[in-house]
Amino acid sequence: MANKRVCNITCAVLLTAAVVLGICFPALSTAESSILDRPVKFDSSGESGLDAILRFGSENKISMGLVFTSRLCATRISRLSIHTSSARKALPELAREVPSYIWRLEDNTVILAPNDMPAPMSTFLALSVPDYSIPEETLQAQVLYAWMDIRSSLRPNEGTALNILTSPTYAKWPSLTFSNLNVEQVLNHLIARKGGGVWILLPFDDIEKAGNKRPFWVTGYSDDPQGRAASCASIEAEVMK
Repeated sequence: MANKRVCNITCAVLLTAAVVLGICFPALSTAESSILDRPVKFDSSGESGLDAILRFGSENKISMGLVFTSRLCATRISRLSIHTSSARKALPELAREVPSYIWRLEDNTVILAPNDMPAPMSTFLALSVPDYSIPEETLQAQVLYAWMDIRSSLRPNEGTALNILTSPTYAKWPSLTFSNLNVEQVLNHLIARKGGGVWILLPFDDIEKAGNKRPFWVTGYSDDPQGRAASCASIEAEVMK
């Protein structure tokens, strides 16, 4: 009788362990492999670091977040060829092409940022955003909704006037509800859907100035299949405004 009781307890423990392992590990493995362990292909020669990074993300459908510095455009990639490699192995090679840039994975988004990121930009990305929901809309419209809430954290005593015009050529993205997120997490959640996308944080030297105009640029790969929306010229022009 005692042996039977011990057997029942042992079986129950093993069954519970099997369920836990079966539920937890595959979920983590699947989420990770969908980004870092998928095979990627990429060739670059003579283009800027910015163009190479954006094209790498677009061609391999990997959502990217970039903290912009002039190094991204000043750096030219002499020759980089990646074939039958995983994103996990390819990303360090890509990051090494841009001096002092490092990469990490957050919220299914690959973040590339300088290891000497200016404190105001780091503070901005870590800024807590009020809980909010945004309706089904084009990505660009959703970005404006997000900016309204982000700006309210920067300047709680000011309102934000927005003119949200949607383009009939752009598909609508699913609605979102956010809670307990910071700015970086909001940007990651915005682009890490559908076919993926990219966000770029533009440089500023004072956190107080970040509320003057939207300091980030966002696009979805499905909205810009040719990757023409961002370039060194367009980003640098935006910085100079």
